[in-house]
Amino acid sequence: MGKLIDLTGRVFGEWTVLRKAASLYQPMWDCICSCGVKRTVSGANLRAGLSTNCGCQRSHSSKHGHAKRTGKSATYRAWKNMRSRCREGSPDAQNYFARGISVCERWNDFSEFLADMGEKPSDKLTIERVDNNKGYEPGNCIWAGRRAQRRNTRRITLVQFQGNAMILKDAANAIGVTDTAIYLEKSRKGCSIQDAFDQVRARRSSA
Repeated sequence: MGKLIDLTGRVFGEWTVLRKAASLYQPMWDCICSCGVKRTVSGANLRAGLSTNCGCQRSHSSKHGHAKRTGKSATYRAWKNMRSRCREGSPDAQNYFARGISVCERWNDFSEFLADMGEKPSDKLTIERVDNNKGYEPGNCIWAGRRAQRRNTRRITLVQFQGNAMILKDAANAIGVTDTAIYLEKSRKGCSIQDAFDQVRARRSSA
């Protein structure tokens, strides 16, 4: 028998693997469906794509209306993409899974995600983490416009950091936030970009 592949934390369709289950024969895994149902599933079925949910997806979809067979909503697609980014083996794994960036257990259920984040206001918005070192969870995510994310491509914004002029995006990453968080601070306080950066930095230092 070959070496057992640890599936803990991996996502298969709507299933998220929690832990290995006790079993006498084939490897079994305790999983939680995106609707919240927990079940023990065969590892072979998970890896072969034969089991992708607990069977309640149809009724679950009818409750929130975002995952109909005729077309998934923009909010549902954003949720699916968020979870996909954090999977081991995804194209973005180096920037998410490898850094420990994950989706909180609550948000493995789309209905809970929808309750916390609300409908995606516009197709031009994406899910943005305010603190770049934290995962996808309530209080750390906003619907952010790509305009703020692209500002540094139109002009270079510099701030003073540790006695040197530094590109805002790099300075923000150095203190563990995104440049979007600095722009949000600037918008809320009506201050300069430097003051906004200094205020966010001060809060991070005292936390």
